Amino acid sequence: MKRNGRNSSGRIRWRCGRCGASSTQKRDNRAADLEKGLIWLFSKDGQASDGTTGRTATRYPNATN
Repeated sequence: MKRNGRNSSGRIRWRCGRCGASSTQKRDNRAADLEKGLIWLFSKDGQASDGTTGRTATRYPNATN
């Protein structure tokens, strides 16, 4: 894969040298999200202590600070 400019949202576009396919890659935050979730899970703090609602914690399980 070779860098091939940027798309309209600013992400780097990659192009395959063999077949010519073009793609962009999403940022993988799973490791950081898991760490944040585990820190919250094993802490003594409740859901309300981080300033988010219960719905936010359900929708984005790792939106805690």
